[in-house]
Amino acid sequence: MMNGKLWYYFMALRPWSFQAAIPSVTLGSLLSWKYHEMWDNSKFFLSLAVTLSLQGAANLLNTYFDYVKGYDTEESYGDPTLVRGFLSIVEVWMLAIIMYFCACLSLYFLEIVTRLDLMTLGKLFWIGVILTYMYNGGIKGFALKYFALGDLAIYVSFGPMMAVFGYLTQCGNYSWLPVWYSIPVGLRVEAILHANNHRDLESDKRNGAITVANLLGGTLSTLFMFLLLFFPYVFCLLQAYFISAWYLITVLSIPSAWHSFFIFRKENRRDIPAVIAKQHSFFSLLYLLAVYKQRSI
Repeated sequence: MMNGKLWYYFMALRPWSFQAAIPSVTLGSLLSWKYHEMWDNSKFFLSLAVTLSLQGAANLLNTYFDYVKGYDTEESYGDPTLVRGFLSIVEVWMLAIIMYFCACLSLYFLEIVTRLDLMTLGKLFWIGVILTYMYNGGIKGFALKYFALGDLAIYVSFGPMMAVFGYLTQCGNYSWLPVWYSIPVGLRVEAILHANNHRDLESDKRNGAITVANLLGGTLSTLFMFLLLFFPYVFCLLQAYFISAWYLITVLSIPSAWHSFFIFRKENRRDIPAVIAKQHSFFSLLYLLAVYKQRSI
């Protein structure tokens, strides 16, 4: 019985979604190594521990608020953790608190190994904490997810913020460098969210949720997904011209991007976000390889 419960706790964290955070933190750390020759494994893994703990907490809060607000039902595509009674509301909240505690503890150890003061290191951390709650918890009914701001929050969080955090923990400085490099990775994470919102167009409209997908409507939403999937290749071509030819390696993922886009265009595909997420992982792996192979500056 306990083993079954532990499995439900594990699944409630949605560990498969962690693939959205890992590339951005890794990117920031790689840039520190390439531009400043600074890389420390303990800093890298602690920065991952901080970000993945926050993401786990955000996933749990998302499950809770979608359930209590009535967005997740047995007929919907949402997380079944609460809908099907795998865990109770109290258990979901307790697990979220544990994940926040793990994030704070990891930040404490990160402060020790980086020798950065908590004011410098904690700015991005507390912005992340606020965003995890405001995404769909909100204040007095205002939640970013349901007022067409969730897409921007996800892009900023999983793109520039995590890349800057990874960079900061390695070299101790803020920089615009990881912000620019994170553009294609952030757009790909946004593509995962948009795939989810596009799939849920009708249910979100019924529940009064405002997302970029239902603001655009079916046709423009599809065009937006095309841009999210393929603009990163334009960005990589520019990097190949100005920085290193290694960025051309990302074109190897174009066939899988086309495949993902054609699947996206089909209706009633429950697995659309998972398909886009896999393509994101493939693209990100090639992109990180290009960063790794570019000459040090």
